[in-house]
Amino acid sequence: MGVTVSVISGKGGTGKTTLCAGIAACLAAEGKRVILIDGDLRKQSLKPLFGIGAHSDGLVEVLSGKAKNFRLLPVPDSSLLLLSGDGTVAQPQRLLGSPRMGQILELLRQKLDYILIDTPPAGVLSDAAALAKYADGAIYVVRQDMANSVQIVNSVQSLSGAVPLYGCVLNCTQAGTTRSGYRHGRLS
Repeated sequence: MGVTVSVISGKGGTGKTTLCAGIAACLAAEGKRVILIDGDLRKQSLKPLFGIGAHSDGLVEVLSGKAKNFRLLPVPDSSLLLLSGDGTVAQPQRLLGSPRMGQILELLRQKLDYILIDTPPAGVLSDAAALAKYADGAIYVVRQDMANSVQIVNSVQSLSGAVPLYGCVLNCTQAGTTRSGYRHGRLS
């Protein structure tokens, strides 16, 4: 039975998607059966990251019933699979909270070792919380100088009720850039 992990950040621009893709690629390189799901139904971003331009069905199409026989995208030169599409929706909470979402993840759990979900920013949208309920755990990503400690603690505490926290990643670190390591008052 596969493990489902949501990779979450408070805001965009933290490097969350790149980190999530890197974790998935490393697990696949170790021989694990891995799928990376583009969970941001407002802005699909995984296909361009892997240089894939072919049309595909993602969660929007699968959850809305537009994709009858969807295929998972193979990442070139890897055993990693993607569920990433071309469609977007303005209000994805209904799709993400549907019973179909749980059914898809359960099917994937039976066939794969790891399911990684690249979620939209949790601090801006409730979409990440809708996805977190399906995960076994979450990794929270913070980018240096993009949030103060109070914002980080508040975000982590709000997630703790929805999903176990596997860990936090301090991304894009540079020694000596600020006195405290965080720029107060700014979360972006």
